[in-house]
Amino acid sequence: MKGIILDSYVDFVENKFGIQKLNKIEEDLRSPIDYYTLKTYGDEEFYKLIEVSEVVLQLSKEKIQYQFGEFFFDINALHKL
Repeated sequence: MKGIILDSYVDFVENKFGIQKLNKIEEDLRSPIDYYTLKTYGDEEFYKLIEVSEVVLQLSKEKIQYQFGEFFFDINALHKL
């Protein structure tokens, strides 16, 4: 998993749910959520983010991933303009 995906996920949570929810996710992960966009991370890093987000955001994993997909592709479409 490329860091740009993980970094975009962090932006998604902050923009859609607020910094307090993002901080709670980071606290529950017990590790910093500071990703380098060009680095490659194991897929399990994303899975952990989604699992913790499910509890903190009180949404299903599927709904979180769907909303993130919409956010990610909207953001990247803007960069192409």
